[in-house]
Amino acid sequence: MDSAPGNGNQNRISDGEWLLPDEAEAPWRPFGRYRRHLATTSIVGLVILVIAVGPPHVSPPSSRAALPPIDRQLLWLPVSPEQDPLAVRIRAFDWSGQPVGTLAPPCRAPCSFAPSPDGQRVLIAEQPPLGVPPIPGSVYDARGRRVGTMTDPSARWADDSRHLCLIRPAAAPASATPTNSQAELDIIDPERGQDQLVATVTGVTSPSTPAFWDLLACSVKSDRAVLAFSEREAFHDIRVVQLSTGRLLYARDDLAPGASCGCPIAEIEVAPNADMAAENLVGGGA
Repeated sequence: MDSAPGNGNQNRISDGEWLLPDEAEAPWRPFGRYRRHLATTSIVGLVILVIAVGPPHVSPPSSRAALPPIDRQLLWLPVSPEQDPLAVRIRAFDWSGQPVGTLAPPCRAPCSFAPSPDGQRVLIAEQPPLGVPPIPGSVYDARGRRVGTMTDPSARWADDSRHLCLIRPAAAPASATPTNSQAELDIIDPERGQDQLVATVTGVTSPSTPAFWDLLACSVKSDRAVLAFSEREAFHDIRVVQLSTGRLLYARDDLAPGASCGCPIAEIEVAPNADMAAENLVGGGA
């Protein structure tokens, strides 16, 4: 298009007016030359925003949040039907019945677990095949920290939830008669690695009926333990010993040497502090 010569204010027509409608310059095309600068500015702005606000909040792992508390008594139950061949999964409950955490201490199945009276310690052990010696167990606190080991995990927790008592067969002396049976009582502190022999007890058994010693109660608070010598259907001998000295505090024998019967106890329950027992006699009465 010609313009008038000499016109200082020459009319200028944009290139878009010479193009077809679909070829006209897009309205954002003039910003294309600044695209690189805009991208850089956006990235820098985002970095500044992250620094100012801080990193995004990340919730702690669920396993950490699910650790049982250490400020209350706990009850432990196995997690079912979950099975793990390399760990024993147990869940803690408070006395209101609410689940408060889960632990999975390492253990090759089949495993057993024995919580302390206050639930703040748990003895975990592998169950050996029949006839195989006991496999050492481990003691864990409520947060899953291993605090000690047990050579014989058949030990029973004392009422202070820190010690365990173990009754084990003792080799009878050569002068002992075949009807005598001896056992040793140990008190163990797994956290300090201490194992102390408390006392040795002797029972009289019928030649035709094998019998064994059993631990009915172990109380560090009362400083005594209650042991019973029993066969399959009755308890024949009762012993109460002092834990600190091994002194015999009480003894009862229902089967005299050479006798075939007596007045044995059919059932017996002893309080955890070992200061009271309830007996049902074979011949009747309680």
